[in-house]
Amino acid sequence: MAVFRGIVGDEDLIASDEGQLEFVSMFELDHLPLVEDIPILLPKVMSLQIGSQPLHAHYTYIDGELIIKFNQVD
Repeated sequence: MAVFRGIVGDEDLIASDEGQLEFVSMFELDHLPLVEDIPILLPKVMSLQIGSQPLHAHYTYIDGELIIKFNQVD
């Protein structure tokens, strides 16, 4: 999976076969049904600045618990 962060102007959002694209405030995330990694992943992605090196994440499950290890490429 690849996650991208960018800036969007006033363009119309176009739905795809995967569904309708929707932007929500970070403050709304606690009230939305999200997969378990999103509350961990999004703050990391949102902290990246223009020109930052890519962020890589390794996901594993140990005894049913999600373990995420983050590494930034130098």
